[in-house]
Amino acid sequence: MADFTVIYEAGILRPTTPLNLTEGQQIQIRILNPEHPAPLINQAALDLLRSWREEGDEQEQRETWEFLQQSLDEDRLSDRPLFSS
Repeated sequence: MADFTVIYEAGILRPTTPLNLTEGQQIQIRILNPEHPAPLINQAALDLLRSWREEGDEQEQRETWEFLQQSLDEDRLSDRPLFSS
């Protein structure tokens, strides 16, 4: 995810800096009103979530997933596993 600034002119959104997009790529735009900024607590939560996503300790994530998968499969009423091995 990237943040960038655009200017609205004559019915067109024009980026203020070059964008690293491929031709025909679709993007989602959220319009923020500078007169009514989001509460700081929301921004703090977003920053925290982004930092978690960017930590990237893949080995720890893999081990956590394997533990979670095993725990969920062990605690089922059915003999059929929730996740296939």
